[in-house]
Amino acid sequence: MPPLTRKERVDQVKKRNYFAKYGEQARRVLEALLQKYADEGVAPIEETQILTVAPFPQFGTPMEIVRAFGGLDAYRSALNELKRSLYSARTIDFYLLNLSQTNNCLFRCSLNGILIKQA
Repeated sequence: MPPLTRKERVDQVKKRNYFAKYGEQARRVLEALLQKYADEGVAPIEETQILTVAPFPQFGTPMEIVRAFGGLDAYRSALNELKRSLYSARTIDFYLLNLSQTNNCLFRCSLNGILIKQA
């Protein structure tokens, strides 16, 4: 099974409704970060300077954007969660695909993977 493209990873995150717990402005910023990731990779979104280039100024100044998340620590936490979500999608999908081919299995999903217990 080939690795997921950045766009496929972004689509997986969107399907999981990752943004639901954030306010409108924070959701728009996270969606823009996802698009930047799809276009350029993870390195650019890890830098807070990204908030000074298009399309982020339309959401406010970097300070206003960070405040939309509840402060710098909360912004960094949201970004880390976003990155974990991007890279956990492949592992979970792979195990679920394998489980669909296995009979009589009980399973539990988590962001870190799946535990399988034979029934």
